Amino acid sequence: MKLSKFPEANGPHPYTWYCEGSKPGPTVTISGGTHGNEPTGVALAHEMAKMAVEGEIEAGTLKVSLNNPEAVQANQRSVGQNMNLTFGFSGEPTSNTEERVLQLQEFFEGTEILFDGHNEQGSSTGSKVIIPTTQDIEALGVPGAKNLTVVEILKALGIPTVLKGKAFLPESKEPGYLDSYILEQNGLGITIEGGSKKSPKTEEVQEGVLYALAMLGLLKAPDKEPSDISLEVWNAAHKIMAQAGLKLKKFKSGHITEKETKIGSITVKDGRDPIKKSVPVGSGSMLVFPKSGNVKPGQMAAIIAKHEKTI
Repeated sequence: MKLSKFPEANGPHPYTWYCEGSKPGPTVTISGGTHGNEPTGVALAHEMAKMAVEGEIEAGTLKVSLNNPEAVQANQRSVGQNMNLTFGFSGEPTSNTEERVLQLQEFFEGTEILFDGHNEQGSSTGSKVIIPTTQDIEALGVPGAKNLTVVEILKALGIPTVLKGKAFLPESKEPGYLDSYILEQNGLGITIEGGSKKSPKTEEVQEGVLYALAMLGLLKAPDKEPSDISLEVWNAAHKIMAQAGLKLKKFKSGHITEKETKIGSITVKDGRDPIKKSVPVGSGSMLVFPKSGNVKPGQMAAIIAKHEKTI
């Protein structure tokens, strides 16, 4: 999407918009374009920016941002450094990305709940939600919204799979992911992966966000029923992983379902010789490999995630 299609900014920084309702309510931020070539996030920011400019909010405050207009203009994931590894930055900026992150962090002040739109890089066609909290979301309330739980908001989004846990938290407070940064600022950060870049679920995500805004009281409620969600818990021990020199890497074929075999194999090149490793895999599994990419004979990949239950 061309930058010229976006309405003129009414926020304090370029490509930021806001609207205040006539009634009290939570402060909700919707952002997209953190990665410039992910169409769902860019389209979400565009639609929400128009809504903010047209003053359609009844209660609370809506903030909207196109996070990385430079990358959107270039239709690239990033221009220079990866913005979504830079939140939490402080000090003198040495790049356009760091300068923009400082602007956004100022704009995001007071955010009680954030929805950040993305697309997955692989071939996945499904949508999922990432929430980096380690708390029990069944009992977790929504900041600024009385009598609402996080589960109710996640159901309102209508996206069937929710990933949560330590694996999505940065090892330190700076730099980090946007959703984790909002969490560290005492808000609730939610990342929405609206399908893949090749098969984006843009309309599905926009409809879900509008319904979530209605649940939060910012809009009139549309005629829509909330959906069930499947909760997957990812508990990566970051300190142990760092000590072992490990990183996260997705299994090549994507998410393995319960219907498939629980013992699979993966071929990893160690120097010139490919080594075929047998690894246990389960629903929603992610595998851990050494940073170097070298796998010693007999070394097993570790499962750090499991499908827990359906809410």
